[in-house]
Amino acid sequence: DGDNFSLWSYIDSHGGWAINWVRVPGGFSDVCHKNGVPNGCLLFFDSGAGAASAQRIINMLNEKENGNFKNAEKLIKFMKYYGVDGLGINPESYISGASDFQDFLAECHRIAPELGWHFTVYWYGTMSNSGGVNLGSTFPNGKENWLSKNGQNVTDMYMINYNWGGYLSGSANAATQYGRSTYDIYAGFDIQGRWIHDQNTASGNHGWTELTTTPASIVFWGAHQTNQVYGNSGELGSNDKAVQKTYQIKLEQVFCGGLRNVKNLPPVNDNVNTSSINAMKKFHGIAKYLPARSTLQELPFVTRFGLGNGEAFRSEGKTTFNQKWYNISTQDMLPTWRWWITDDNGNVPEDAIECEFTFDDSWFAGSCLAMRGATQKSNVRLFKTNFDVKKGDIVSLRYKVKNGTDPHLKLCSFVGSENTMHSAVIPAAAKSGEWTEFKSNANKLQMNGKVACIGVTVENTSADYEILLGEFSIVNNNKQWNPVAPQITLTRILDRKYNNIDYKIIFKSRDQAPNDPATPIYNEDVDTWYFEIWSQPEGGELLRPPGPLMW
Repeated sequence: DGDNFSLWSYIDSHGGWAINWVRVPGGFSDVCHKNGVPNGCLLFFDSGAGAASAQRIINMLNEKENGNFKNAEKLIKFMKYYGVDGLGINPESYISGASDFQDFLAECHRIAPELGWHFTVYWYGTMSNSGGVNLGSTFPNGKENWLSKNGQNVTDMYMINYNWGGYLSGSANAATQYGRSTYDIYAGFDIQGRWIHDQNTASGNHGWTELTTTPASIVFWGAHQTNQVYGNSGELGSNDKAVQKTYQIKLEQVFCGGLRNVKNLPPVNDNVNTSSINAMKKFHGIAKYLPARSTLQELPFVTRFGLGNGEAFRSEGKTTFNQKWYNISTQDMLPTWRWWITDDNGNVPEDAIECEFTFDDSWFAGSCLAMRGATQKSNVRLFKTNFDVKKGDIVSLRYKVKNGTDPHLKLCSFVGSENTMHSAVIPAAAKSGEWTEFKSNANKLQMNGKVACIGVTVENTSADYEILLGEFSIVNNNKQWNPVAPQITLTRILDRKYNNIDYKIIFKSRDQAPNDPATPIYNEDVDTWYFEIWSQPEGGELLRPPGPLMW
């Protein structure tokens, strides 16, 4: 059980209220970055005892030496080394030194490019220019210096308070007076308190309608410790699998529309105020406002459709760790849309195939993609790509037919544009209920060239049809890789129990540059996809625990 958020293609940034300044867990950073999404952590100016702690941090950052902020460069280098993209700030108490803090943030923005990093501030717009609390839901309202000051960016994402309905257009337009985009103004939704409903009588509760005509951005808050989409996922049962199933359904409804098909989005609806699956079927989805984006541009590409958790861990279909686990850094690149299903005319079929992730089986890690049910024909677009595929590249698909051996499946690719489709029939499995691999030269599949989209076609299936997709890959067969073998520099047992141990391992593939210790060594620098850690108790079998797969 755990929050395995998976719809990265619809968000610009992802932080956590419980991730305090200024460290972000490595596993979370991994999954954010490989999906092209900046991460974030949070500093809270609490009106209670926490205010003093926040003030001490502000005082430290405001320190100057010879007229310069002494800690600006240190902060940027720290963020670069640990892969921290953005700092969230939630100011709900008075602070002193507000003007200096604005100047400090502006200085960090100025020097970050010089240091080879980016500096982003996610700001909750509840503070006046002088440092007082101002909970008003408009901009500027005496708060403009927290967006820009003296022509320099202070923050990047300016979230106006939740009762913005009826005022959003004026706030967004006001941002342009300070040299900023209207999209730097974010309309906040309190997912914990109001779900996806603005509940503001000033707008007539028409917040989503207002967003269709106002060029502004959207931010979800909710909540202090738990993502409330995940927190509201007990509808189908309280056991782990039921919660996980419900969570993925609700994520898909929030981002890809209540009917879980981006080609079948309901009309804009301002009146969805409960999180039930049935109520959410009427929600239009974030996809109504922006298209999905993708980072899939380079080969090799391999996905095992893993969500980052499971009831067991499997490697090549065999169980290597037979306990439930969670490690979001193992999450694969997942389908761009959830889902995009049409017939040959681009219409939504009445008997569209059912797509979902399942934890019942996997080729690698803890989950795979399942397609079930009767359909005459369902074209399922899976991945938006920009791959340059060469003739000699190898394409493979690992699948399992649950009933019979006929997969009723074609592998489809759109080459040159998303309008020109090529397809190849996937052959029958050798045996029902066993993993089978289809492998082919890209040229034989007419997949060479600029590949814009990859998907499958399912056709002529019966009600008991079920196929599992465990792995899909395109491997650049024209390039030689020379991975550098890692060296273990430290091992330490941290804690022992009768049935488990906690241990620490430090390893390296090469030394960092002495003149630039703030720059980490990335896997691509040593020709490595990821690292696995295996363990073997004395006298026991070799185990591949669900530890970190580090990118």
